[in-house]
Amino acid sequence: MYLFVLGLQHAHDDVAVEVLRTGEAICVDNLLDFASKELLPVLVENGIGKVMAFPVLANGHTTGILYFLVSENYHEHEQYISIIEKATEQIGLIVESRIQSGALERNYTQLRGVVNKLHEAQDQLIQSDRLASLGQLSAGIAHEINNPVGFVKSNMESLQNYFETFAAVYCDYEELLQAVLASQDNALSSVAKEIKIRREAHDIDFILNDFNDLLNESVKGLTRVINITQGLQNFARENSVYREPCCIKSCVKEVLKLATNELKYKVNIHESYACDTKILANEGQIVQVILNIIVNASQSIEGHGDVFISTETDDGQLCLKIRDTGSGIPEDIIDSIFNPFFTTKSVSQGTGLGLSISYGIVASHSGVITVDSELGKGTEFTIWLPIQ
Repeated sequence: MYLFVLGLQHAHDDVAVEVLRTGEAICVDNLLDFASKELLPVLVENGIGKVMAFPVLANGHTTGILYFLVSENYHEHEQYISIIEKATEQIGLIVESRIQSGALERNYTQLRGVVNKLHEAQDQLIQSDRLASLGQLSAGIAHEINNPVGFVKSNMESLQNYFETFAAVYCDYEELLQAVLASQDNALSSVAKEIKIRREAHDIDFILNDFNDLLNESVKGLTRVINITQGLQNFARENSVYREPCCIKSCVKEVLKLATNELKYKVNIHESYACDTKILANEGQIVQVILNIIVNASQSIEGHGDVFISTETDDGQLCLKIRDTGSGIPEDIIDSIFNPFFTTKSVSQGTGLGLSISYGIVASHSGVITVDSELGKGTEFTIWLPIQ
């Protein structure tokens, strides 16, 4: 570089153009003719009269040029030229290797990104396939369960009606018994006393009260079973549901009314609605999703805590966030919470279907549901749904 700065820029450009054009080494014999007055004494003092330029080839293209100053008195230089050519060939191979290495690294980075996306897509496909398979299985199970449960519930309701009639007649019988006991007819009074003793021995009053409670609890239990099976059937037929414009804020308000008893003694609700945009959805199913998440949030809170509900819009999507200050979800199970029948609750608290059904409902609405949790600090569910 020092050589051409001092006065050989023109020669340097010409040599470079020729080397790039031919891809071959070039020797300039009349170097002194191009030298500036500053450079000429230095060249003469050192006996330099020639310059040789060797191309560095990589991938079939000249990627660099090596210049060598040669003494005017030096004529037997064929051996050195061969060495230099081999050296430039090796340099070219090194440059080519570096270029290919850089390209490989870029390709690897791109490929790694593609593989990560494929893994994510595979996970989603596996989840969707798992849910679809369970949907087909659960629909059949739900149908088989619904038939016997349906007529048992019908019989229980009939039994409740019969009991109400029987209870009314029993009240009349009680009045009659008291009247007989108070009468002067010794024979009737004696029979009434025997009946009273027998009734007290068998604690008939307790049986009647408990019988009514048992009937009510049994009907509630059957109703819960029917709700579960209906959830399974909805899960299996999620795409066939009629949809209409609905407001997420209204859905949240309805859920808060439904879950009043679950929330009022242990949870402070904080609402922030940045938008009132409507979405095309099945309102009942969206309410079911929000209810599942809020009830889970309440159950995750020990003592007293907070639930934060907010909405916003971004890029044609409505975003609903539900965050709690509960116990959080352990990292080793967070990937399983949307799996059907997966639950950490006791049998009396849940079936493990709530979140899997919610996942299916959101997916059927062309939406996405995600979860972010930190153990001991809380959990946040985010639901993205396309705006109408």
